[in-house]
Amino acid sequence: MLFFLLIFAGCVKNLSHKISDKELLRERVETYWGHLIKGELDKTYFFEYPLLKEKMSLVQYIKKYDNPMVTYKGYEISDIQINEDGVADVSVTANVALKAPGAKPFEHKSEVKEGWIKIDGEWFHIRNAKKNHK
Repeated sequence: MLFFLLIFAGCVKNLSHKISDKELLRERVETYWGHLIKGELDKTYFFEYPLLKEKMSLVQYIKKYDNPMVTYKGYEISDIQINEDGVADVSVTANVALKAPGAKPFEHKSEVKEGWIKIDGEWFHIRNAKKNHK
């Protein structure tokens, strides 16, 4: 009897620590932005919406989105809203350093509204960000 109680207690413990969709998405966004800050576009590619990856190879993706004049220095997730249809809106405030030719580099904050979509239990980034510069 004690054996079954211990097993049951273990199951209840595992159920009580189940990670919510919001927490899973937050982890995924944090990992994505961590790679973005390090300039690891080869890793952010795998977070992108599967249809984008069908249309664009990794090499094409890096060519298109690698911009030496823009460097992400940091970020903060300010809001996550998950809709019933498995699509989420994530607001991120990014610290961006811009280097224009012939001008002094400068940093500013930019609010980015990102789309994320859940497919087969995994969250993917949708590249249609709307930016609001502060």
